Amino acid sequence: MDLSPGTNVAGASDFFAVTPHNTDDVSYKPVRLFIGVGGDVNVKSIKGNTVLFKNVPNGTILPVFVTTVLATSTSATDIVGLL
Repeated sequence: MDLSPGTNVAGASDFFAVTPHNTDDVSYKPVRLFIGVGGDVNVKSIKGNTVLFKNVPNGTILPVFVTTVLATSTSATDIVGLL
């Protein structure tokens, strides 16, 4: 996990692996995401909007809360949900 300046894991009390899926929500929602191996990350917001984050680097914590990591167009791997 990247703990360099500018990353924020404060308040994360638990962690779990996230498998992208087009219909299943993440186990606990909403969550922030740690991206282990970079790529594109397609997510659904707590209001139901979708956005594709392009070229997310290895070790990034996305500073948004999501309910679903969509398999369609997600190429990043080793994704961890932060509670």
